[in-house]
Amino acid sequence: MHNDEIIVKTAKGGKINPPKGMHELLALICNAINGNFLDKKDLFDIQYYKEKNYILYLIPKQKRLKNMYQNIVIYLESQNLTADKVTLKELNGDETTIVFNNKKLNETLSDIYFSTK
Repeated sequence: MHNDEIIVKTAKGGKINPPKGMHELLALICNAINGNFLDKKDLFDIQYYKEKNYILYLIPKQKRLKNMYQNIVIYLESQNLTADKVTLKELNGDETTIVFNNKKLNETLSDIYFSTK
């Protein structure tokens, strides 16, 4: 995510613009990573638990999200509150888990990495 634009990198290093329906989901994941979802109380009921790390359960309230997801679980590292993992549980029982490895915080990146054509 750069300047409110979401770009997905492919396995071969290319870039694609996500399909329209995916944009909202990717924005949600990006907001979860950045911690910007807590003000989305109109979208989710939020429950949290403290174990070794924080675990947040987002239960969809918005009709469109309720028709797709049972819940979204975000696992946060307790020291810096960055997302370690996001699990999306769909109503049909399917789960998608995204794991964040080798996280680097507040590094300066050139805008060239975010240019689009």
